[in-house]
Amino acid sequence: MAGYRASTRQTANVSIGQGYVLATPLQMAMVAAAVANRGSAYYPRLVDKVIAADGTVVRQEPVKVRSNLAEGGLSPEKIDIVRRGMWDVVNRDGGTARAARIKGYEVAGKTGTAQFWRGSVKDNHTWFVAFAPFESPRYAVAVLVQGAKSGGGVAAPIAAKILADIFKMEEGTAVEVAALAPAKGSFQFVEAVDFGRPIPAALADAPPDDAGASEGPPPAAQPNIRPDADTEGTVEQKKPNLFQRIFGGGRKKEKSNR
Repeated sequence: MAGYRASTRQTANVSIGQGYVLATPLQMAMVAAAVANRGSAYYPRLVDKVIAADGTVVRQEPVKVRSNLAEGGLSPEKIDIVRRGMWDVVNRDGGTARAARIKGYEVAGKTGTAQFWRGSVKDNHTWFVAFAPFESPRYAVAVLVQGAKSGGGVAAPIAAKILADIFKMEEGTAVEVAALAPAKGSFQFVEAVDFGRPIPAALADAPPDDAGASEGPPPAAQPNIRPDADTEGTVEQKKPNLFQRIFGGGRKKEKSNR
């Protein structure tokens, strides 16, 4: 919870994915990793080891366990229920993240949408956290896309692309890294992301996205960020509301950076 003591009502609200919660993509990736390995939460590391030119390991960073979810009352059996639910999200016909399927590998994940308003304008930030392979996980991923329409249509395909390329590298296939041209800013939603990769299941009967923002399957399209700002890259905002006057965020102009 962010900045205040939780009441019973607020706790109930947060438990269904609503309310004010602060989390970074790294924290959410660690959550996915803790679920993947059935309860052990590790400290994240930016460097695993340092290797000299002759192959000698100069330094090996130790693996440190931060906590175990079982100590907080979440037994491995309960965590397995969560794991199976995350498997369903990707692999069952009614799941919101079927665009995260990868041929030859089982991915488990969860879509999400952080909903908020810029004045009177709705502005979603969409999430997808995942781990794979399901039975013996080696990787955990968290993707956050600002200004997107749904986690299933935008964030999930990006995570699938990351995981698919990792598995290709493991199999000995070269994966090229390409630079992207800068995109002009806009406040239009990113409707969907499609890397043109085959998905091993039909998406014709896809359910509404995780935010309930649209019906039917996400359209097969490239990211469609369109410039809407003025020539200075700014957009006029309405007068700040009560919440903005108390907590900030009521500037007359906001720099467009999408």
